[in-house]
Amino acid sequence: MRRKWLLLISAPALLSALAGPALAVPFIVENGEPRAEIVTAPEPPRMVKLAAEELRDYLGKISGARLPVVSEPGTMPVKIYVGRSAGTDRLGISDDGLDGFRGELAGAGGPGQ
Repeated sequence: MRRKWLLLISAPALLSALAGPALAVPFIVENGEPRAEIVTAPEPPRMVKLAAEELRDYLGKISGARLPVVSEPGTMPVKIYVGRSAGTDRLGISDDGLDGFRGELAGAGGPGQ
């Protein structure tokens, strides 16, 4: 059986990646320090937990920073949602009909904004 998972990256993170320092938006990692957190449900399914850990590990290999995996959004300026959670429900993001993964832009006119 194929598993589905949902990946949501906030608008500032995507804009940072695309525009760099030209815009005053936060980065996922800046100067080796995390500026983002990976958000899952409090008790995510095994595949969602694995996806969040894999994302954290690969971002760490790329940037040298270890992003926290949390169950409730905290103070980091950028949120990366993996799997369904109260946060994705608030943003109106669903995995209905999803077979794989989806990146959604939240904020700046994205879902729920």
